[in-house]
Amino acid sequence: MNSTFYDVIVVGSGFGGSASAYALSKAGFRTLLLERGDWVRRDAGDWSPRKILIEQRYKSASAMQVRQYGNRAFQPTSFNEVVGGMSVFYGGASLRLREKDFDLWPISYSDLEPHYDMAEQMLEVHGEAGEDPFEPSRSGAYPFQSIELTAPARRIYDAARALGHRPFHIPLAINFSNPARTVCIRCITCDGFPCKVEAKNDLTTTFLARAQAFDFEMMPGVIVARLVEENGKISAVECIEKATGKELSKCRYASKSGDFTAFRFREISAAQAHRTISDAALQCRGGLCISFSHESGRCVPQAGLFDRFLRRYAS
Repeated sequence: MNSTFYDVIVVGSGFGGSASAYALSKAGFRTLLLERGDWVRRDAGDWSPRKILIEQRYKSASAMQVRQYGNRAFQPTSFNEVVGGMSVFYGGASLRLREKDFDLWPISYSDLEPHYDMAEQMLEVHGEAGEDPFEPSRSGAYPFQSIELTAPARRIYDAARALGHRPFHIPLAINFSNPARTVCIRCITCDGFPCKVEAKNDLTTTFLARAQAFDFEMMPGVIVARLVEENGKISAVECIEKATGKELSKCRYASKSGDFTAFRFREISAAQAHRTISDAALQCRGGLCISFSHESGRCVPQAGLFDRFLRRYAS
């Protein structure tokens, strides 16, 4: 078995994974980020409604069983699968949760406010502080001012004001001002599409780009198969390399011997306990699933033990 040691292994390059990988690598941890998706192509097809919306060129070959919208049965659902996760496809809207949204949380909005501010700086958000009538309290202004409304948006804005409403500019994580990168050309393929010219401030152009300055390694096209538990601790992540090209549904082992490639945690101090950012499916495949639900036919971690596990190894 081939093994390489890291202080931290992060699984998934969405908002949580990319932000964590950036912060950990900046703090001096040797960090590996594993992502089953590949880099977006940034070609003409990324601005093609047929390629993106109909052919779904980035659709995952592995459907998830999801129950939503009041459905009583689980349905196979596939999502886009790329480095940067859904940040690559969202339209850049960067609204904060309101204070009342945290009423049932164990933390408050004030606990997260400094992190909201840091994220807005990293994402170079354009907005107008105080314009949103329901905006939560904030410690600072947006890093950039909002751009001028388009003519149709201006007509809607003025009409709403005339009716007594208080419309506001949506805070946007799009590059309208930074001359060091390509500036937005105001195309019509933004929300739901990758940005061909990299003017959208997605995770690949912000957090992941800045993480390159530290002890950080990114491995796209890698499927995490199992978390390895040894003596009550997560010690390794076993993964396989996803086949490239058209045969996206096939996988092959990463090492020439046909075995798994395992990425291991280096022994570090107790205050820097082993951490893996993962999900319940990985925990079940690693033998950490405690019970099985006959009703749903799915692995269900036992609540008390599962909670203790997360507090001990993912805190």
